[in-house]
Amino acid sequence: MTDPRTAYRENDVGGATSVRLVVLLYDQLIQDLIRAAHAIEQNDIELRTKMLNHAILVIAHLQSPLDFAKGGKVAQDLNYFVQSLQTGDQSADHGRTSVTRSVDRGGPR
Repeated sequence: MTDPRTAYRENDVGGATSVRLVVLLYDQLIQDLIRAAHAIEQNDIELRTKMLNHAILVIAHLQSPLDFAKGGKVAQDLNYFVQSLQTGDQSADHGRTSVTRSVDRGGPR
């Protein structure tokens, strides 16, 4: 039996517009990163790894249709963020990754 939350999300995705799908992906990304941050605070390496790996998967789904000609700086910033994750630029600095620091700064400078 599927839990109600999963059933609701599956139904939401099934009838969603492309814009709604992007919003759902961003929502999932935020949830994954929040859970990863909590896992870091709790020193839960397994959960942290799981959440960061899922976040990378979600970001890849966001990156795949990027149109740099139409997307401008937003597309470039998202691409930079994804490339940072994909190249393993996640070195620890007092429990925070370089990617997290990039997000805190508002993206690449």
